[in-house]
Amino acid sequence: MRDRITDVYDWLGEELRDILPSRDGGEYKPAGVTLQLGRQGIVIEFPVSGKDDKSILVSDVSELANVLRDLCSRSKPTKPDVAIIVSPERYLKRQISPLRLPKSRLEAMAKLDVQASTPFAINDVHLVCTGHDGKSDGSGYLIVKKAFFDPVLAAVSEAGLAVREIRFSGDAASGGPATYAESALVPPSLWKKLRRRMPAVAAALITTAVALTMGHAYWRYRQAGNELDQQISVARTEALAVRKLIAERNRKIDQISEVRKQKQSSVPVAVILEEMSRVIPDSAWLSDIQIGGDTISFTGMAASAASLIPALDQSPLFKAPTFKAPVVRVSNQDGERFTITMEVEASDG
Repeated sequence: MRDRITDVYDWLGEELRDILPSRDGGEYKPAGVTLQLGRQGIVIEFPVSGKDDKSILVSDVSELANVLRDLCSRSKPTKPDVAIIVSPERYLKRQISPLRLPKSRLEAMAKLDVQASTPFAINDVHLVCTGHDGKSDGSGYLIVKKAFFDPVLAAVSEAGLAVREIRFSGDAASGGPATYAESALVPPSLWKKLRRRMPAVAAALITTAVALTMGHAYWRYRQAGNELDQQISVARTEALAVRKLIAERNRKIDQISEVRKQKQSSVPVAVILEEMSRVIPDSAWLSDIQIGGDTISFTGMAASAASLIPALDQSPLFKAPTFKAPVVRVSNQDGERFTITMEVEASDG
């Protein structure tokens, strides 16, 4: 589906670019540094202030980074951008169809053609489609060896320069100027793409929206009956499934609530009172006991109320014993009045 949408977008964009007036500046203007890749080596052309452009022939790509780095040092504080022009003897041109094919189909056919009709391995070459450059009537592609081209890009990057564009000169028969400007190998900047495609994108979006709206309305009119029945059937099935899930959820919630209640009441009151009588020393006596759920609160008198906390804390049945109110020594009586709260630690077994 994504390939189809992309193909429609590319087709509309190309048609609109053919209709709309060109925004190009006319004659091609080279970048600050131009690399012409030929059979004899790499010709570096760079401008010299007040003079004609100067050329340097580099026969070994390993020397390219050093030469470009030297050019950068001369052009400080700004670094020049780089345009790469590939000569016809450095690429192979293949024609697939006299018609302009969708981009996804062209890319797929190019890969098949490389494997079936050329001695190259698909992983060893770059494929540059030429049916979408706005200048080719048919559909074809260019084959560029990675072993030759990638070291050039690496040398440019190592020198700290940016590639503005990659161009392929005319075929060997015509010997004409550069006819292909391809961004597949080095994508252009986002702003450059937006500025170039903004009018075509806007018109393509409007056209696509109108076409999709009309097509969608027509399709909905033809498919409304069958689709409605299918949706009702699916909705009924989903509703039954949801009802079962809700019923199962409520049943599990009730089970969990029942288990919690049983856990809270799992320790009988008699066991609690027996444990308290065992833990609390005979020198203390209780006047009030309140048991609510897993919380116990009791009031009484003891010769040393502070000694009750450690004793209660040692019991496996009780936890977190604390004084609920300040300990008060009662006049005319031997002992301290206290109120202690604690929790019952019910056994899971």
